[in-house]
Amino acid sequence: MFRIARAKYGAEKTTLIKILTTLLAPTSGALRVAGYDVPENPQAIRQRINMVSGGESSGYGLLTVRENLWMFSPFYGLPSAEANRCIKYILELVGLADRINTKSSDLSTGLRKKM
Repeated sequence: MFRIARAKYGAEKTTLIKILTTLLAPTSGALRVAGYDVPENPQAIRQRINMVSGGESSGYGLLTVRENLWMFSPFYGLPSAEANRCIKYILELVGLADRINTKSSDLSTGLRKKM
């Protein structure tokens, strides 16, 4: 069980997702993901899960596709050079290599989700 501070409005779905994906720490209690304690083992959790935002604002609009992906690489313990190699490979794989230097705000909603 865990507890999160209650907001005046909302069901706290976004907060729960942020806690489960280790982007936010629970305010009290204990929470486990894949058998790992969230505040104690965020790196182990990050190596086993991922999250893709489905909203219109997927990604950070001022950043390029490469920058958006690179920004999250430290969560997974990837050194910068390795992250850049992986990003190029994955963008080739999903057909976004030609958009590597495109600002994410210039992508269609579908391409932002793919990113």
